[in-house]
Amino acid sequence: MEANVSHVGGTTDVPKKIDSENETDNMENISYDEADTIDVSNVFEHPIDPSQEHMPEDYVNSSSRTQPSAKRGIFFKSEPKPDQTSMILIPHAYQTDKEAGDYFGATLYTYTWSSEQKFKYQHLLKDIKGGYPAQKMSICKGDELVFIGQTFTPNLDHTAVLNCFHHDVKVDGKTRFCLVLRKSEKKQWYETSAILSPNHREHHHNGNTIVEKPKYGPAKPIRCPPKQIVFSIYDTSLYMFIDKAGIHGVPLLNNSIFVNKTVEISFNPSSTKAALFGTDGTSYVRIDDQRKIRISDESACTWFECQKNGNDNIFSAYGKYCL
Repeated sequence: MEANVSHVGGTTDVPKKIDSENETDNMENISYDEADTIDVSNVFEHPIDPSQEHMPEDYVNSSSRTQPSAKRGIFFKSEPKPDQTSMILIPHAYQTDKEAGDYFGATLYTYTWSSEQKFKYQHLLKDIKGGYPAQKMSICKGDELVFIGQTFTPNLDHTAVLNCFHHDVKVDGKTRFCLVLRKSEKKQWYETSAILSPNHREHHHNGNTIVEKPKYGPAKPIRCPPKQIVFSIYDTSLYMFIDKAGIHGVPLLNNSIFVNKTVEISFNPSSTKAALFGTDGTSYVRIDDQRKIRISDESACTWFECQKNGNDNIFSAYGKYCL
C-alpha cells in the first residue's frame, strides 16, 4: 500500500502546525492513521563521526572484479593480474631485530579498481601454506579480505592493509584477532578468529606461530556507525524531521534538518536494514501491530528493510508497509 508523499497514510488531513512554544516551530506535522509510504530522496549524507570507517551498504552485493573473465568463448579464461603482492608477516616482541615478523601463511594480492568503480581496492589472500595460521584459521585460496578487526580493508591500499597485520594483530598468547572474508565464487561471508602465541621452542625462521582456540563460522551482522541524512519529500518544499512528537515535514532553514540512520548489514543471505531516529539521538521510529507509526527508544524501534535507487529511498516494514 503506497501513498503520495504530500499526504501520507489513511487520512486526507491537511498537515497540522505545531505549537510555536516548541522548538519545532514552523514544522508541518505529517499525521496519519496507517503507515504506508513516504517517498524521500537523499539531498546529502555524511557520517556523524567521520573518523569511523564502515562498510558501504551496497558493498555486500558488489561483484568481484578479480574473478577469471572469459576470453574467446568458454575455452580460455584469464585472471586479472594483481597490482601488488606481498607475503603477510606479523611482528612481535619475541623476534630478533633482524626478522620482519612471523609468516602468516598467506600472500596478500591487491587489485586497484578503475576510477569508475565505487570501491577503490580489493584484497585477496592466496598462496595459503599448510601448518601456518591462515590455513589453521580455515582461510582458502582466493578468499577476499574485507575486515581486519573493525577495519574495512577495501578503503585501504596494499601497504595500509599490511600495516594492519603489523600493528593490529598481536602475537601474545592472549589477544584474539578476527578477520571477515568473502568467498567470491559462492558469495559466502565468514568470520575467522584465533589467539596467536610465539613459538619459543624453535627459531622463528623455522618454527610456526602457534594458533590457539581458532573459531570459524558465518559472518555476524555488522552495524555501521550512524549517518546524518537530509531527506527531501517529493512534491513539497519540505524535509523529513523526527522528534518525540513524531515525523514532520519542515522547511530547510539550515543544515540542522536531518534524520539519523543506522544500518545493519547481514550476510548469507545478504540483507540491509536501517533504524531511523531524530537529532536528539533518542527518538526512534517504530511501526506497531496496528500499522501506526510511533516514537520509541532504540530497544523497541523498527528495523526497516531499506532500498536505494539512485537517490530514492524506500523503507519497508513487515514486507508490505513502508515509511
